[in-house]
Amino acid sequence: MTDTMQNSATPFGVVRVGAIATLAAVAFAVGGCGTSGNILDSLGPVASGTAPTSVATAPAAPTKKRVAFAPLIGAPAAISQQLSTSVASEVGQRSVPVVQSGAPTDYTVRGYVVAAPDQSGTKLSYIWDVTDPAGKRAHRITGEEFVKGRSGGDPWANVTPTVLNGIATKTATQLAAWVPSAVPAAANAVGGPAPTPAASSPVPLTASAARPAASAAVQPTALKTASAKPASLPALAMIPPVTGAPGDGKKSLSAALKRNLQSRGVSLTTKPSAQTYTVRGNVAMGKAAAGKQDIEIQWLVFDPKGQRVGTVAQKNKIPQGSLDGAWGKTADAAAAAAGQGVAKLLPKTVKVN
Repeated sequence: MTDTMQNSATPFGVVRVGAIATLAAVAFAVGGCGTSGNILDSLGPVASGTAPTSVATAPAAPTKKRVAFAPLIGAPAAISQQLSTSVASEVGQRSVPVVQSGAPTDYTVRGYVVAAPDQSGTKLSYIWDVTDPAGKRAHRITGEEFVKGRSGGDPWANVTPTVLNGIATKTATQLAAWVPSAVPAAANAVGGPAPTPAASSPVPLTASAARPAASAAVQPTALKTASAKPASLPALAMIPPVTGAPGDGKKSLSAALKRNLQSRGVSLTTKPSAQTYTVRGNVAMGKAAAGKQDIEIQWLVFDPKGQRVGTVAQKNKIPQGSLDGAWGKTADAAAAAAGQGVAKLLPKTVKVN
């Protein structure tokens, strides 16, 4: 069974990004049903087990851990700069220390944003990955905004400062709520360890002796559970350089699809594995006639065993030779048109044998 997905076509305009922004994207599955359509140091002992006074509990709002922002990917320079600055400013206003990129930090925030043409304007998708110093992802924030405006042409033309400020506020609110405190929760109790019980209320010896036994009883079970192998692992996508593309399309087109898939929550890799699905792009240029030229882009998706899962195909006519140099935003527009179909052909997880 085959399910067809197609973007609404509009005529090419003088803006070059329209050269592929209107390519029809059709995804179909192979051999089955098709796809459908985010310390405080101790202040000293407390005498006779009495509770600390209210004055001793003054540090009520411990400092958050530090974050740094990496350069934003996917947007034009001016928009990238404005959004990055707005998010960092909003986060700083929420008591989260923001440090310069490259300085010692607890977390690094990497943003990706993609603008795709929509029938009523522009669909803006964004993703923020928070990684620890080892590069391991610790948190992710995703979202979408629909911006009304002129359809076709450059989708970024509809993105206003107001829209970017709205994204910055939403992102900062979620990020600040997640960033942990730089002071462990247990340290909020002034005096560190729990106070020694008063002599008038000794703890029964039998109760103290029972605790180690209970702890020892559960330890083997916990260790056994932790060592169990997962039944499935997250699926990964590998996107080699595109073949057959004129100009710099070999690199720019594959890079654009990577950014688009990341904005849709797809995890990428550069190595084959039992989790890796490969997305191979191929561009075929037709003969020029009357100043026009046919172009076809196919994105073939293969599972970890090399079996083809499906294909996303794009076709259109472009001005002759218009892609013989730098693709620029045309690559992002082409990837935006194909990204949804490719993402639908990729599973969320892969079963582990």
